[in-house]
Order: sequence, then structure tokens, then C-alpha cells
Amino acid sequence: MDSSWYPPVREIALIEPAHGEKASTCLTGVVSSVRRRHVRIDLDAGAMLPGERDDVTVSFFRPDALYRLKGTAVLHLGPPPALDFEVEQSERVQRRAVPRLACELPVEMSALDGTGSFSTVLGHTDDLGTGGCRVTTEQAFDIASDPTVTVVMPDGGRVVNLARVLSASEDEKGHHYRLVFADLSPEDAGAITRLVERSLATRLNS
Repeated sequence: MDSSWYPPVREIALIEPAHGEKASTCLTGVVSSVRRRHVRIDLDAGAMLPGERDDVTVSFFRPDALYRLKGTAVLHLGPPPALDFEVEQSERVQRRAVPRLACELPVEMSALDGTGSFSTVLGHTDDLGTGGCRVTTEQAFDIASDPTVTVVMPDGGRVVNLARVLSASEDEKGHHYRLVFADLSPEDAGAITRLVERSLATRLNS
């Protein structure tokens, strides 16, 4: 009996080719059909594999877990361009098991306040992962509203996502918040994952 997990139709996919000059570049697409181990993914405009066929890892960020499917993809130019993806391996990673990186990156927490005005609180991350982050700010944030969180990555890119506040505390160092990302996009999830993996690899090799 096949116990692999398969994505539902219209699920957003993050595709990582294994070979070629685009191997370090993640593609995005949307699942259009699923038939047992065969998944068809419609690619965003301009997205291409390094070749007509390649080994790929396709990630799906669900509320309960991160799902990573590995297999072989065949490119169809379309239009629209699409991948026929044959799943060979399925892995489920609990959100709590996804590694977080201890790091201080500039962060903004923004939301409409009680008067209807848009307010922003500045601070830095204490850690960061695809599930969420811990943040420290000098000023207090009104946790009655879900914040839009903007994290400035080391390469200057920005991860922008709606979050929920799990807990809030205060001490002499500032205001501290534990945040969980509500609906992280595949592009932002890929950026965070690459940062975490590169940093962990550097630490292990140092």
C-alpha cells in the first residue's frame, strides 16, 4: 500500500532542480492534477528546468508540516509550461522539527492599531525558520492585531509574511515575541531554508 503523501490540486509547489546551472535556483508552480504517483505542476511564466528531464525535490508548506517529495520531472513547454513529476520518495517534516537559525536580522512588525492607523515597531530577530521566528523590539507591539512581519535577509532581500503572536514578554532588554508564520510563500520559505542550511553547514565545517 502506498503511504506517500501527495499534494491537493491548486497547492503551491517549490521546485529545486538537482542538476545544471539552475540547480541553485528554486522554481514555483501550482499543482493541476494528481494521479497516484504522478503529479502535474503548472509552472510560473518563464520558469524552466536545466533540461527536459531532471531529478527534483518539490516542497509543500502545509499548516501541519513541511512535505518534501523527491523524484523525476519531465518538462513540457506548453503553453503554459508544466512539469510531469513522478514521486519516488515522500518525507514529512514536523514544523517543530524544522531547524531554526539563531540570528539577528532587522525586522518590522506592522499592523493597524485601535484607531485605524498603520503602526510599525522595529527590532531584530533572535532566531528564524520556516515555521516562524522570535523577535525583540524596543517598543511594545499591540498583540491584539496579527502583525505583518518583514525580515531583511543578509542579501538585502525581504521576507514579508502575516504572522500570529504565540507569546509576548518584557524584560530589561526589550519586548520579546514568539511568532508563527501564517501562510509563508514558497519563495520566502526557500529563502529562509537556504539561509538556515548554509549557516548550519558553515558552522559544522568551521
